[in-house]
Amino acid sequence: MGKWLAGIAGTVISAVLIWWITETPSRHSRRQHPPARMSATEDGYDRHGSDYKDFVATGIDQCLSVCAADVHCKAIAFNKSSHQCWMKNAYSARRQNSAFISAVKVGD
Repeated sequence: MGKWLAGIAGTVISAVLIWWITETPSRHSRRQHPPARMSATEDGYDRHGSDYKDFVATGIDQCLSVCAADVHCKAIAFNKSSHQCWMKNAYSARRQNSAFISAVKVGD
């Protein structure tokens, strides 16, 4: 009877271990992805279209950091005189416009 009990205990332990290995997220999946960041700024360029959100920013740095933290933001166009930050949900083509600074998100 001792061998029988040991066999059942071994089976239960094996089943629990298999469940734990397959159901527990791996250590790799718990790792945080590196945060998204913005490209170098493109002074004198606008990214026309694909606007989904805008706000008055304290400066270009705030515009860039808000976009980098927003999963929907792919690019920005910042109006230098009004400080209006236009967030884009697509990588729209850039157009020359001296009133703007633009940038795109990289590493996302």
